[in-house]
Amino acid sequence: MKAQKIKGLALAVVCLLAVGSVTAQEEQKKERPTLEEMVAKLDKNEDKKLSKEELKGSRMEKRFTENWAAIDTDKDANLSLEEIKAYQKKNRGKGKGGKKEKK
Repeated sequence: MKAQKIKGLALAVVCLLAVGSVTAQEEQKKERPTLEEMVAKLDKNEDKKLSKEELKGSRMEKRFTENWAAIDTDKDANLSLEEIKAYQKKNRGKGKGGKKEKK
């Protein structure tokens, strides 16, 4: 009788672990949105540029506003997708704010 209870308990644990593993894999499959998708979502007036007003309250607001002058190369007070990509390419491998990360 004890052996049956132990087997049943072991089976329940295995089932729970399997369900947890599947759930974790499904969560990993959720891809982060692309930069293009994020810009399109925030671009309320659909001008293909982001203003400071459009960034308010977004996850990207702080990073972009802190680096606005460096990103907005044409100085039109908006960030285009091309400007954002150029900034990211130029600063790839650097920490937030364009400073090299210390190792």
